[in-house]
Amino acid sequence: MTKINWTPELVNRINNELANNKNFPQIAKMLKKETGIRFNKDDVRLGYQRHTDWIEDSETVKPLAKQALSTAFKNVAKAMNSINESKATTDSIDTTQPIEFKKLANGDYSSSRTLNLSDEELRDEATLLKLHGYDPNSFEIRTASNSRNERETDKGTKHSYNSRITVKPKTQLSTADIMQEMYKHVEPIYIETYSLFHPSDTLVVPLYDLHFGIASTESMKESLTNLISLVSRGYHEIVIISGGDIIHSDKITKSETAKGTQLDAVDMKQAIKDARQFYDVLFRTALQSTKNVKHYSITGNHDRDSGYLLNSLLEAQYPQIEHHVGDYRQAFKVGDTGIMLMHGDLATRNAPLLFAQEYRDIWNSTKHHQIISGHFHYDKTTEVMGVELIQVGTNKPNDPYEDANGYIGNNKQLTAITYNTSRMTQRNYL
Repeated sequence: MTKINWTPELVNRINNELANNKNFPQIAKMLKKETGIRFNKDDVRLGYQRHTDWIEDSETVKPLAKQALSTAFKNVAKAMNSINESKATTDSIDTTQPIEFKKLANGDYSSSRTLNLSDEELRDEATLLKLHGYDPNSFEIRTASNSRNERETDKGTKHSYNSRITVKPKTQLSTADIMQEMYKHVEPIYIETYSLFHPSDTLVVPLYDLHFGIASTESMKESLTNLISLVSRGYHEIVIISGGDIIHSDKITKSETAKGTQLDAVDMKQAIKDARQFYDVLFRTALQSTKNVKHYSITGNHDRDSGYLLNSLLEAQYPQIEHHVGDYRQAFKVGDTGIMLMHGDLATRNAPLLFAQEYRDIWNSTKHHQIISGHFHYDKTTEVMGVELIQVGTNKPNDPYEDANGYIGNNKQLTAITYNTSRMTQRNYL
């Protein structure tokens, strides 16, 4: 260590530089340049700490009087009041020994001072923080080390500790902090309310898997009543979707699917009559509600031929409705929403790609994309890369095949979906 002739003038010079936010390495470099003596940071720090009684300004914090370190020790008087509040007194601090504060490179703070504490007091982290000049609400201890010496006082045996702690600012709220925030008064937010229904909206009615022949006018009565009540509200546009399997059988004289799968016997003449009655009520009510009625139809695995014939008949019977009679897939758009229709038995794995390829104009001119299907007789909604896959259920009664195989858990309901010019706004279960 360099031999230095310590004087009150030199100590007070160092103290003034510390008060001007300079650290020991900077002061050592400055003194070396001015005097030619090989000062280093340890020379300056140790010499300064050993001669703090020479400092003329008694109000100055004697090591590292740096306001930039932390608000926790900007005001010494405030720190001492906190000590009193936690039942720690100034008797706990050995004021004859130097005190040291440091800010470490990682953002933590280090503090060293001599304390007179019992073992029990030492285990109180809040007290220890306050004795070192930190607010327990703002800091937490990372490491602590204490070298102990015993001494007798009028209050019993006390231990004199050379106490060093490393602390870091708290970055998370404690449970008490959270509770305090919860109890604070919150200014109310003004919300402008409005009805979800608007006359400019579009109502889309996806009718999938009605299976007339198993279903009848009587079994459909409740759902149809609810649907008619919704349609009668008045919309800018109503789009009715016949999504396949409207008729249970593809044959008139026998009961089987388009592939020839044998089905439970149904009365096909009555099935066609019930289907026509259902659509007659729905179409007439829709036309009374708005002039803009569209009908998109595709066939299912049960009614490739019979469904196509029924939809062609409806097209001829209601020319005032805009009909789009198709086979496997159809697509249209409502405002910013593009919608593709498929029954759900074919090509479902690549449905979003099919939408983008087969209906590029609709895909490219809309922000939102949906694919509506059925076939499985229960509701399910998923999303694939932003494309919403809406699988709607059915309200038809269980047929003998479903009863035998335990397919009996669906909710027996129809669906109607409302859109504004921007997006889907509401789903109704009927």
